[in-house]
Amino acid sequence: MKAFWLAILAAMLLLPSCASKELNLPEPAELFESVKAKVELPEMDEVSGEYLNESTGVEEAEYSSAVHYILSAGLAPDEIVIIKAKDSQTAGAIKEKLDKRLAYKEKSAENYLTEYLPVIKKGLVRRDGLTVSLIVSEKVEEIEEVYDSFK
Repeated sequence: MKAFWLAILAAMLLLPSCASKELNLPEPAELFESVKAKVELPEMDEVSGEYLNESTGVEEAEYSSAVHYILSAGLAPDEIVIIKAKDSQTAGAIKEKLDKRLAYKEKSAENYLTEYLPVIKKGLVRRDGLTVSLIVSEKVEEIEEVYDSFK
């Protein structure tokens, strides 16, 4: 009986490593260019690292590279943030900050821009190794397909 439970435990420990395959994502700027080449996005402008810090709380010391794009004109909530963290622990902290950013956008839309709430609710924060991304777009599924193509 003891051997049975040990075998079950061993199988459970191996399952996550078999099920998930680490994505080999390029640097954030290259990843954004890949997304832009394959997905028709609205006109977006890159904003400064200072704006990234102000809007998310992510500090420059936490990452090796990052891009942050917002809609060029209009009130739509489109936003793409791609950050390559310096280490695994920092990637976890960045993910938490981007989760808070997405929650803030949702709360704001509930109060002021309700027509954009469905787009924000589809938004996501994903972590792929050291790369952490916030994606708010009507094309979130297509953008995820680009990410997943790097397997």
